[in-house]
Amino acid sequence: MKTNNNPTSGKRLAQLLALCLLATFSSCDRDGTESVEFGVNVQTPDAVYAGQPVTFEFDGNPDYIAFYSGEKNDRYANRDRTTLPEVDSLGLSYSAKMQYAENYDYLGDRILRVMISDTYDGSGEINPEEWHDLTDPDPAVNEEYLKSVILETSTTAKLPYAAVNLSQYKDKDFYLAFRYLAEPHTGIKSEGHTLPNNPTKTYSYDNRPRIDVTELKLVKREPDKNLIVVEDMVREFVFTPHFVTSKVQNNFTVSNYSMMFQPQEYVVTDGKITVNESQDYDIDVWMVSQKLSPHSVEPDRGTPIKGTNARLGIYQHTYSEPGTYTATFIVTNANKWNSEQIVREVTVEVKPAQ
Repeated sequence: MKTNNNPTSGKRLAQLLALCLLATFSSCDRDGTESVEFGVNVQTPDAVYAGQPVTFEFDGNPDYIAFYSGEKNDRYANRDRTTLPEVDSLGLSYSAKMQYAENYDYLGDRILRVMISDTYDGSGEINPEEWHDLTDPDPAVNEEYLKSVILETSTTAKLPYAAVNLSQYKDKDFYLAFRYLAEPHTGIKSEGHTLPNNPTKTYSYDNRPRIDVTELKLVKREPDKNLIVVEDMVREFVFTPHFVTSKVQNNFTVSNYSMMFQPQEYVVTDGKITVNESQDYDIDVWMVSQKLSPHSVEPDRGTPIKGTNARLGIYQHTYSEPGTYTATFIVTNANKWNSEQIVREVTVEVKPAQ
């Protein structure tokens, strides 16, 4: 067998191998992304009417597209905005329902109270003297008061809508709270107690009334009459329960768009009493928000309309009001190492509805 001991040949081979490796890695540049090429125009721009879909036509196939319509609270210019320079007015509204209320005990009682404070420190120590009762109907307390749900007949009461002007708080931080304050039952159904005003009739319930709060809205109005609504009880208000006087802490709950007070002090299961707390005291439970700032605002987020899974040639959006809007498209190509992004804007003239 013939061998090649020429050192020049070995050096040449190493150089060739290095060149091959360089070519291989150069053809697979992890950090590079495909340049973004994208165009957008309005289909039939002279025939866009309020209440009818406008069609945007796309040229190009980027990985991702996000859309800002240009309407109030959906503007690209406000994508980083977190503070309102000016608040023109501030209002609060809600709905409520009372159920399972013993008519004899709770007729006419204002069990649910809506409280506000700009001096509470957020410590969790509730001092009622630091709070103002918005639902107190006394004119000496409130020139304009917020209605509460009141039992007038039967065992159920509904408050479809109640609202109050809070503009006196529009330039200060404050806390909001719902207070459940109920006197004790005078009798219990499961033990066969009869009503003092009708000895032939037993009580209807064992526990104090249930109250549900829904449709809560804190509305901020800007000088241009744009409305910003705070309504998520968990994410925006961040309500948490505080038990001032309560021997039970179950069935006081809050979800994104509802709140429930339902004290379960006396529960009978399979003929046995599983909870039998004394009802000889006034139960006092508060749902307290985080500190609320009328001048704070969530940035406008835009709407993702395309991912990498499909091509998108057109997109439709309906403007409810006539006017001139700047529609903005954020267009991105990306891989796990890098991304490239461009912004495209198009003016939309929306005519009054036909």
